[in-house]
Amino acid sequence: MTDAESTIPFRDGPFFSDRGPDDGLVMVDAEPSLRVYDERGRAVGTALPVGFIPCRKGLAQLWMLQVGEVDMPGVYVCRRRSFIEIFDTAEDEPD
Repeated sequence: MTDAESTIPFRDGPFFSDRGPDDGLVMVDAEPSLRVYDERGRAVGTALPVGFIPCRKGLAQLWMLQVGEVDMPGVYVCRRRSFIEIFDTAEDEPD
């Protein structure tokens, strides 16, 4: 177990935001940063913009998550107020 793993028992998420659309991705320049919440609704960190990825509706913002004092591995999109690693999906699913 690494130091990061020992200080963040919920390191794998899921992680959520209280801002962003209910029906899609947070797009580029829509938010300067986002608060990160755990599944119990506790504020646990901050999401900072680190780039973008093309999607059907334009450019989706990419985020780096800082949970506590730890920079989480990976890059995320915020879709329907949930943070999802871009390896999972960066597109909206059809409704």
